[in-house]
Amino acid sequence: MAQLASLFTLLALIVYVRARLEEKNGKSLRLLFPIIGISIFSTLALLSKESAALIPLYILTIEYLLFNFHTHNTRNRRRLWVLQFLFVFLPLITGFIYFAGHYEQILNYASRNFTLSERLLTQSVAVIFYLGQIMFPRLSEMGLFLDDFTIYRSLDLMVIFSILSLLALVALVIYTRHKYPLIAFGIAWFLVSHLLESTALPLEMVFEHRNYLALFGPVLSIVVGFNLLADRTHLSGTIKRIIAFSILIIFSFQTFYRTISWSSEENFAATQLINHPKSERTHNLLAQIAFKQGKRELALSELEQVSRINPADTSYHVLRVLAWCQDGVSEKQIEDAIETTATIQHRKSARSVLYAVRNIEYLHSNGQCPAVSRENLLRLTTSMVNNPVIRNEALKYHIHARALAANNQLNEAKTFYLKAWRLKQQNLQPVFELIQLLRDNMRVEESCKVIEELLRSPISYNNNDTIKIDSLSASCLRAN
Repeated sequence: MAQLASLFTLLALIVYVRARLEEKNGKSLRLLFPIIGISIFSTLALLSKESAALIPLYILTIEYLLFNFHTHNTRNRRRLWVLQFLFVFLPLITGFIYFAGHYEQILNYASRNFTLSERLLTQSVAVIFYLGQIMFPRLSEMGLFLDDFTIYRSLDLMVIFSILSLLALVALVIYTRHKYPLIAFGIAWFLVSHLLESTALPLEMVFEHRNYLALFGPVLSIVVGFNLLADRTHLSGTIKRIIAFSILIIFSFQTFYRTISWSSEENFAATQLINHPKSERTHNLLAQIAFKQGKRELALSELEQVSRINPADTSYHVLRVLAWCQDGVSEKQIEDAIETTATIQHRKSARSVLYAVRNIEYLHSNGQCPAVSRENLLRLTTSMVNNPVIRNEALKYHIHARALAANNQLNEAKTFYLKAWRLKQQNLQPVFELIQLLRDNMRVEESCKVIEELLRSPISYNNNDTIKIDSLSASCLRAN
């Protein structure tokens, strides 16, 4: 997702730079090619990931620092302003209007364990951390799971140092923009890259992939700066090659080590545990691996570790029910699980709960969870459906529909099956299950009405699904 967005973002910017270079070389500034190219690649980038919303700021940075809004004639200048209006000012104004109308939803921190001010303080440190990952990459600080990053809740020395460092970077951009524009551009590129995901939005604190596109900037500045220094000090070609080869060797070893650590789920989890022992995600992954291997005691131990790291994460109670699904669950465990599902407020915990309840329902439907009664299963799914923090409505409605059906509440089950399918019409499993449920209970006419709605769906299905839909439709015609 992040890589696709980066690819299409770069393609959009390449189209813009190519048009500007042609104008710089004395040609007429064309409009059709950049308008079509930037529009297509920007759309594809946005469909890949929301971070592509930074494309207007990238274009503005490129224009201001590399081309300085210079054109050869008035006609080209007018065309340049057309491009700036279409791809910089119009998107920024539209984004500002949208934010002004939805800022309460956009800046909603209700499901986070930090506030807006705490996020801003922490992100000042995080951005410097990202810069350090680029300039002095250390494998111990890298990884898929960085949820153990310290949350800063006050203006301590580390935060002050980070804020001053960011201000110094901005000052360096201003100082070098005329004499060394490529160095200024590299620094500005890095800062712009982190404006969306490392500022006020209530996202998780740190992710390595946020640095993918950003790293181009510091690397460019370092290479340009090194070449300038080498020219001034008359550094020999041999020394340059030795330095380049040394860097290549270091990065090769780091890449090889990361490849080994990602070679299997077990190796990855072990590496993460060494580098990030306080990561909730790491211990959740270790618990999942232990579950797969039938080591339930070890799995529960890892889940308890999660609850120690983050006492607000009470998903342990639901996962404990899942772990002991076959061997007996006390009434107290069921009550704790239901309470957790109804009141959990943190998104990471909510995802764990959602998939744990799904697995409990699946095992129950296959007769593999005798410890959980039908009534308690329904209480569990009801508390899940009523919790707005637990997202993925299509999935949770589907799970709840199956629990309702298991309790012979057919009308309610029908309602939730249809809700699940209508929210995600590409997934036909809920509607197929509903049709079968209605037919099993001699409600053929209702099943045919569902099939009629299915036939009116604008979604294109694969061949197997189309054949099944046609078969169901034909059976309704025969019944009539």
